[in-house]
Amino acid sequence: MATDEKYFNITDDGVVSLKPEYQYDGSKNAELPEHVIIPDAVGEIPVTALAQKMFIYNLAVKRVTIPSTITELPVYFAYGAKNLKEVQNAENVTKLSDGAFYQSGITKALFPNLGEIGVAVFGLCPFLLIADLGSKITALSYQAFARCDKLHTLRAGAVTSIAEYALQSTRRLKNPAFLPNLTTVGAFGLYGSRVNYDWSSLTGCDF
Repeated sequence: MATDEKYFNITDDGVVSLKPEYQYDGSKNAELPEHVIIPDAVGEIPVTALAQKMFIYNLAVKRVTIPSTITELPVYFAYGAKNLKEVQNAENVTKLSDGAFYQSGITKALFPNLGEIGVAVFGLCPFLLIADLGSKITALSYQAFARCDKLHTLRAGAVTSIAEYALQSTRRLKNPAFLPNLTTVGAFGLYGSRVNYDWSSLTGCDF
């Protein structure tokens, strides 16, 4: 699928964003394709980073493909983008910043080389089914997956710490593989989840 540079602005240091008219409140938002492919370069400038709030509240976009040069999805990247289902080509992403997909429509979160996750990255994502965060990330942040009611698969084998409300009300999530390695569970970190585990070895936990 061809990339069309007409949708994008870029700074001199390579930060790409949607042009104002293609943003959620812009006059041409409805003209965005359902599958947005962010190019490797806009004009002569290589893409090095994505702008904050790039797809915030965007209802036109269902799928985004990012350049392989991208290692971070910024703050509120797709906050409230209720029709966004997936981000593709994210193998090199090592950081998801605060609220990147909060209240979005994402169904699959495939970030196999993730090392850091901000607060509430996937909070209140009602359609999220599968999250693959790889084998490097060691901590789940505050409200990381809070109230992801349909989440049934979470791959994050190196996790040893769960912050407050991180997996609150994950009603379909049973026994993720990292459970035996947990040393810290924050207040209400597993409140309302379906995790079945003997937590007697942990102290000071409020599930």
